[in-house]
Amino acid sequence: MESYTAIPLLSTIAMLLVVFPILLLLLYETLILAIANRRRNKANNNIHRASRGTLEAVVPIYSEPIELVVEKTRRNSAVLLTSPCFTRLTILSDDSSDYVRNLAEALGYDLPISIFHRPDRRGGRTGALDDYLKNVTATHFLILDVDAEPTLEIATKICTGLQNGGASVIPWEGYFTRGTRLAHAVKFFTDFGSDLLYRMRSQAGLFVFPLGSGTIYDKNVVLDVGGWGDNIIQDDIWMGVKLALNGYDTHLLGELSLRILVPSTLAAFKTQQKRWAYGTSDVLRRSALKLIKSHKLSFWRRLEMLAYMSLPLLTIPVSISFLLLPIAGALEQRITFGMFLEEILYMSSPFILIFPIYYYLYQRLMKKYSLKQTITNLGRFTAILTTLTPTLAWNSLKGLLGLPLSYEVTPKGKKETQEKKPKDPFYMLLWSTLSLFISVLNQNTIIGALSLAFFTASLWTLARAEKIVA
Repeated sequence: MESYTAIPLLSTIAMLLVVFPILLLLLYETLILAIANRRRNKANNNIHRASRGTLEAVVPIYSEPIELVVEKTRRNSAVLLTSPCFTRLTILSDDSSDYVRNLAEALGYDLPISIFHRPDRRGGRTGALDDYLKNVTATHFLILDVDAEPTLEIATKICTGLQNGGASVIPWEGYFTRGTRLAHAVKFFTDFGSDLLYRMRSQAGLFVFPLGSGTIYDKNVVLDVGGWGDNIIQDDIWMGVKLALNGYDTHLLGELSLRILVPSTLAAFKTQQKRWAYGTSDVLRRSALKLIKSHKLSFWRRLEMLAYMSLPLLTIPVSISFLLLPIAGALEQRITFGMFLEEILYMSSPFILIFPIYYYLYQRLMKKYSLKQTITNLGRFTAILTTLTPTLAWNSLKGLLGLPLSYEVTPKGKKETQEKKPKDPFYMLLWSTLSLFISVLNQNTIIGALSLAFFTASLWTLARAEKIVA
């Protein structure tokens, strides 16, 4: 006698919890590309009048390798000196007095580089930025991460980005020092994300959020909105919301690209993504009601900004599905291959309608990415991100609930390779193996297929992600 003959409710829910977030993401990206395509021959609403002024660069650091800080700071200061509006580069450090003294000696005194040192870490990174803001003498300042590499093209054009009454954003281009499969995949999606979520969103007339590295601020504007405030994890998204709510606009310097270092190990990537997932959800919690009530922004702009900040939350339903797999596999038996195909056909119908549109727009607007390059890196990145999904979901939920999280700096240079390898792939491998065994034993093809997907992602990440490739 069959123990299960009704509609496989739990198994269907498990599949929906994976499919629905992917569908939402695909629909969101398709809408961006469609609007950008429609407006591609129209003048960009974000075009601004360049203003005269001076610019200094600030590099917030904490516990970074001194040799990395010296190398990048001297390089970047020399490059920026070719810009006529550049005055100095300031290192903003909350490190110990000994660290700062050693750093100052290593930097030398032949370039316009200063160190702004705080002996205590009150307010974290954003508290440091607020303290630094009181000492800025230039009209504008550019925030850079220590690993950022401004190009000569940026230096020659940066003065045209001094926008009075707002902020100007330079999109990213990834680079890496160790050519692992993970590094190649993260670089690809850093470049892809800059194109889609910055250049295409800007072309579509959507609000351009600042970036934590590569944003030029009008000092008086930041003072007017009250600075950042203490202990804001995702300072760029937070400042973007504050600018928008106070009627200030942002402008994308879309013809430029700022080189930023991408992680090459799973430990470094996990640290970065945990911080971004928590920080963005934290800003959503702090600002959602304010955006909903705002009369300075159109309804559609507010809705899109909320959608943008909600992207990390898509990991939550996928993680619930992952945790549900052994339970559904045990309770729901004899789900045949025919029933599995029926579920797949039903759930894939929206993709059949949307994907051809997405692919057409992708090829039309983002020509620099070949199909082979896209598929290869999409597979790699999906496996890596899937493995970290439970961790990212938990941190997104913590940010949404306002639970505390200490700011973790993404390890760079030698520190990156010294980090312990995360256990995430191993834990996912064990759990998916358990659910796969149960699903095979109980002949549940839906849970078996989902378990196999998580199993494959974690196994690939464990075995291949950190291998060096040409």
